[in-house]
Amino acid sequence: MGDAMSRGALMGCEVEGVRVVLQDGAAHAVGSSDMAFRICMANVIRDTMKRARPSILEPIMSVEVEIPSEFQGAVTASLSRRMGMIQSSDMNDDGSGLKIEVQVPWRTCSVTQRSCAASPRARASSRWST
Repeated sequence: MGDAMSRGALMGCEVEGVRVVLQDGAAHAVGSSDMAFRICMANVIRDTMKRARPSILEPIMSVEVEIPSEFQGAVTASLSRRMGMIQSSDMNDDGSGLKIEVQVPWRTCSVTQRSCAASPRARASSRWST
């Protein structure tokens, strides 16, 4: 089964979130071999995936942005325009800065970091979200 799941039907990428249940099977001395079962399973999985109309999931990045508090509205609006989902927003102890944790689509993540890099008072870091 792992052989068929390593290459998906749409892009050839690994398939995730699929469960396969073998309901019935028989073996006989002439045509039964490990390779025959692998090939059969791979063909069934590929055929089933094509009929199931799979979709490609977009990679998500977890981004942490630290900014001065006076830019909270502008940065929050910018993250929302980039389809970011704010997970938390915490004010510093002295109230001068803000740390925002947000999940954004990968294609917009580099734009978020570039906009933070343009300001010497802002900082952003990112990692793959699981």
